[in-house]
Amino acid sequence: MGRRYYNSFNSEVDPEWVTGLCDKSANFSIIVYNRKEGIWEIRPVFELLVHVRYKEVIEKINKYFKIGSVYKVGNKLTYRVNKLSDLNEVIVPHFKKHSLVSTKLITFKLWKRALELMNKDFHKSEKGLIEILSLYASIGRGPSKNVMKQFANLKPAIKPEYSISSVELTEYWISGYFSIYCNFQVNVDPHGFKESYYNRVVPSFNFSRKKEELMLMELLSSYFSVTPNIRSNGLRIDVNVYSLSKLRTVIALFTSFPLSTPKQREFKIWSEIINKLISLSNISSHRFSLDYYMPIFLNLVKELNAIRDLNSK
Repeated sequence: MGRRYYNSFNSEVDPEWVTGLCDKSANFSIIVYNRKEGIWEIRPVFELLVHVRYKEVIEKINKYFKIGSVYKVGNKLTYRVNKLSDLNEVIVPHFKKHSLVSTKLITFKLWKRALELMNKDFHKSEKGLIEILSLYASIGRGPSKNVMKQFANLKPAIKPEYSISSVELTEYWISGYFSIYCNFQVNVDPHGFKESYYNRVVPSFNFSRKKEELMLMELLSSYFSVTPNIRSNGLRIDVNVYSLSKLRTVIALFTSFPLSTPKQREFKIWSEIINKLISLSNISSHRFSLDYYMPIFLNLVKELNAIRDLNSK
């Protein structure tokens, strides 16, 4: 089956958008627990956890895969697939065809290997169980205290090599990746010391990730024609897009490939502010334009902040 493309996210989603979303927000995990004396239960799980304000994301993913269950606990929604046949026949084929790009790709490969061993009933023998547990030990936070108590000599499996040097990001993937975690900001100083509109109204698009995602951050930075910034403590990497010319790339991206989440509402107001700034850049009398438009900018920023505050609760 070839790639699917859609102009609207109302009823369908592109598979690359799904992978982009999962690259940031999904988890491939293995649950291990002692069912009874000497008998261990191994359960591979694929899940996506979001705040209830992003329920439409869960609905889209549930409709896309057509398997799994949705659970609500407090203000969180979880989409979960733990049936082996569903993982084998739906989840694994999707991510083999539409590959993950972030370091989550490493986790997926380890998780998929454990699934393959379980398909061969390796978990029913002591040797096979140890092999699966070694894969489990290399995923996420590592083995639980209970597992280490029973398998003191357990050694984590060697993680596969990670490289995305030949990867070309698609716009659908980028849209999915930023559908929940990114920032559309506008800083306004109505009494700035300079008369230039751009020194008083400063929009930006930015995002931050952990240091392990350096290669991906470099790839995304290249797409937006900016340079990633590694924090002084070396733990996180920030990417900031400021110039109007580069912000036009952001606007074009999310206009053609919508975020399809509450973030899209933030984007629409944010892009309206930038489009007004671009229009002002073509007016010779900046001072007159600034005096006229500043109240409009302030109202738009107020609306943007209100939506952002609502999305963060």
